[in-house]
Amino acid sequence: MRKWICMFMAAVMLAGFTVTATAEESARDSMINAIISTAKDTFDQANGKLQRAQYSGDIYICKNYTVYLFRQIRDGYRMAEFPEVPLVIPDNLPKDECKTCAYGVLWKEVPASEGNPFEVAAQVIFQKALRMEEE
Repeated sequence: MRKWICMFMAAVMLAGFTVTATAEESARDSMINAIISTAKDTFDQANGKLQRAQYSGDIYICKNYTVYLFRQIRDGYRMAEFPEVPLVIPDNLPKDECKTCAYGVLWKEVPASEGNPFEVAAQVIFQKALRMEEE
């Protein structure tokens, strides 16, 4: 009987740890699932067929699609540090500010306090002027 009680208590403790871990990940998982669901809906609306991705305003250009999906679901989420601030995704830097790289590579700097949940972890910017000459 003692063995069964110990096993039961261990199971209860493990269940408690699992619930805690799930609660910590649930907001993130919920947002990811909402993005995936929205992507599936747009795919289904297009009947799985290719869509126009030729012009800068077309949502089916890769980066535009990512921004579109984010903007569709963002109103249901907030950052814990700034719960009153709606989420935003930074715009591209204007073309005239992209002198050292191609337009679209750099985004405007928007602090988290203004709703930007993204952080640059690493970045490589190719600059033609600094390229080694080909032999």
